[in-house]
Amino acid sequence: MVTVNYDIGNSAALGYYFEEKLSAYENLISVVLIKDRPFNEGSVEYGNGDADLEGVFNKLREVDFNGPLNM
Repeated sequence: MVTVNYDIGNSAALGYYFEEKLSAYENLISVVLIKDRPFNEGSVEYGNGDADLEGVFNKLREVDFNGPLNM
């Protein structure tokens, strides 16, 4: 069995659109890592990067994600 460990910060830093990734992997995501990163840079305090945390959490609700969230 293979599952997806979705990393919000890495996705933002690499320029991926979370809507596309979460829709593509919604049934395979087992864990979500919560962090914030600007495009092409390292981790920063929440709200200071390019991760759309509110949008990601809304999408996770939409796809009925009920797995763990790790910080």
